[in-house]
Amino acid sequence: MSEEISDVELRDWMAFYRLEPFGDERADLRAGIVASTVANVNRGKRGKVTKPTDFMPYRTAAEARRKALDRPEPKELGQKVRSIFGSMVAKKKG
Repeated sequence: MSEEISDVELRDWMAFYRLEPFGDERADLRAGIVASTVANVNRGKRGKVTKPTDFMPYRTAAEARRKALDRPEPKELGQKVRSIFGSMVAKKKG
């Protein structure tokens, strides 16, 4: 596999992420959905209804929402990626 990624490919991955998020935060949400479903199915009549965020590793649902909304702009993200990986990210030619 190549050690470089073009600007175009980076933008493609960023666009894909907006459509189909991946990573730890998304995995936490999926696990929270499963856990809350199991908890809600097994709760008593007067038991508390749970939400996926109740099972996510954030202190509050508000913190989870803030974290989900804290996304950098594509250009800003590209600059950060270049600063971290340096020459591994090929600059657009021409």
